[in-house]
Amino acid sequence: YVGAAAGCHRLLSFDMGGTSTDVALLDGPIIGEADRTPRFGQSRTEKNSNEAPDAEFQFEFQLTTEGRIGPYPVGVPMVDMHTIGAGGGSIARVDAGGLLQVGPESAGADPGPACYGRGGTAPTVTDANLVLGRLRSDAFLGGDMALDEAAAREAVQRIATSLGLELEAAAQGIIDIANEHMARALRVMSVQRGVDPKVLTLVSFGGAGGLHVCALAEALGMSKALVPIHAGVLSALGMLVAPRARFHSLTFNQLVPDELVDNDFDAGSESKVADDATVSKQSMLNTMQQKLEQEFEVLATRGRQALREEGVSVDAMQLRASVDCRYRGQSYTINIPWQGITETVALYHERHAKLYGHRLQQAVELVTLRTKVQSKASIVKFHASDGATQTPLSPASKTNAKTNAKTNATTNTPSKTDEQDVDTALPVFTRDDVKENIDGPALVTEKVSTTYLASGWRCEQDRSGSLFLSKISVL
Repeated sequence: YVGAAAGCHRLLSFDMGGTSTDVALLDGPIIGEADRTPRFGQSRTEKNSNEAPDAEFQFEFQLTTEGRIGPYPVGVPMVDMHTIGAGGGSIARVDAGGLLQVGPESAGADPGPACYGRGGTAPTVTDANLVLGRLRSDAFLGGDMALDEAAAREAVQRIATSLGLELEAAAQGIIDIANEHMARALRVMSVQRGVDPKVLTLVSFGGAGGLHVCALAEALGMSKALVPIHAGVLSALGMLVAPRARFHSLTFNQLVPDELVDNDFDAGSESKVADDATVSKQSMLNTMQQKLEQEFEVLATRGRQALREEGVSVDAMQLRASVDCRYRGQSYTINIPWQGITETVALYHERHAKLYGHRLQQAVELVTLRTKVQSKASIVKFHASDGATQTPLSPASKTNAKTNAKTNATTNTPSKTDEQDVDTALPVFTRDDVKENIDGPALVTEKVSTTYLASGWRCEQDRSGSLFLSKISVL
């Protein structure tokens, strides 16, 4: 939703909260453009060219039927996510071998990190960020909650003493290890899905995400990142805009003979004689497709009926049909948007090659038919940044803004930035202050999140209030 508002269509998201990080890939349709999905009984060439493509097909999360909740497999469709135990509350420790470890144990929200002042004493990722000056002790939750910097430094100092390091070096080590855990998760959802992360935009949300977004983008060779407005509570916003939907499925188990979808097969080709055998193949293909579309319509009718009972009008409903496909003899399937037998099988071959690096010369089996009927997404108008709840800096220009921000940042703990060996106070901006480009290192604060803009990165605010980060060359 925020990606569409910012004009970014190929996204890799990570939601970093207090206990875990959830990673997902949003890469538009699985293969091809939005208008490759026709209505039932309608070929791609027959689709009305004046129809606007459905947002459903432009921005579709990958779903999986092989998800897990804890140790238990879950066979219902769910967003294809990868979750790891790395968050702001992840606890740092030195193991028996003298190595620094971070997570998966977490301090949670209560007692939380040591800096919360609620009795927690274990050093966490949040404590390390505070020690490095990447959090403002007086601006957490818009100033409604003061952070105990002394408690954070004391907690991280125990790690530093165990490892024989300076305090800031230990804090940076905690951050580096947490970042590596998250970078590994991001690679699982991009590289291991056959997608080059360099062509994606990294979307960071959750209360802690903005503090790590630049480092994670650099770890994956990405040059663009997006920090949405209200990033700390974006999941709540997602619940408001998410459409109501009904999923239905039917086991089909139909083998599609190779000769029916052979690319060389063309009943109208001048190089072939349209004999009885050719006509028979075309008839078989038409009969199979008719049967499939009838079954799809039965499933779709169930979904429409369920939404009508919730007060959703038929005109406000959108339909997506797909098929779980596999090569004959395989035990795993890949879900492919339904686009007629011939094109669906061709897309399956492409998708299999993209995921696994090869395709087989075998017949394809249509295992399960699936439909998703949903209402249209709700439209939410973003208000101006909530930075107005903090002391505005009101910069007259980019130069003045940095001067004012540095003055405002003097209460911050001086920090060692990524490329510097000297202590320096980071310039601090509220989100409202980002009216022109800002170059890192700097902090951008709002009530529910803080973004650390690393050296070599530039930040600007789009019309929806999201922060767009881009990698720049450093001379």
